Amino acid sequence: MYNFKKSFKHDGYFRTLIIYGIMSIFVGILLFSKYNVFYIYIWPFLIFITAIVGFIARIHILKNFMKTAKIADGKVLRTHYYRGSKIVNYEFNFKGKTFKGRAKLNYNKDNKYVEKDAQIKLAFDPKRPSRSYIYDLYFDE
Repeated sequence: MYNFKKSFKHDGYFRTLIIYGIMSIFVGILLFSKYNVFYIYIWPFLIFITAIVGFIARIHILKNFMKTAKIADGKVLRTHYYRGSKIVNYEFNFKGKTFKGRAKLNYNKDNKYVEKDAQIKLAFDPKRPSRSYIYDLYFDE
């Protein structure tokens, strides 16, 4: 079952969408206060609306993902850090084939165990096995 609190804490894409939304509002307010012309300040607000729609769509996608998902054991191949995010490359086997995946996580104490050569549990779409998520960071039993 999907756990919003867990995914919000770990998912790097949520943080990116929130930052874009907040920054675009500030830019829109600054432009409006200086120029007071509709066509100049509408773009930051459109970016804000796009960020909100992306945030809601991400929640919806993750909620519906577990309806058809399968669980597999995987192995972390590599981790590296980029602008405050932990990038995790992993692989798992399904029907004799090896699939690779990538996760962008907020770096925090709860995902320190996700390091190179660590064994992790993954949830993946059997129709598109390349679409996968680290089970413990997004879902509950």
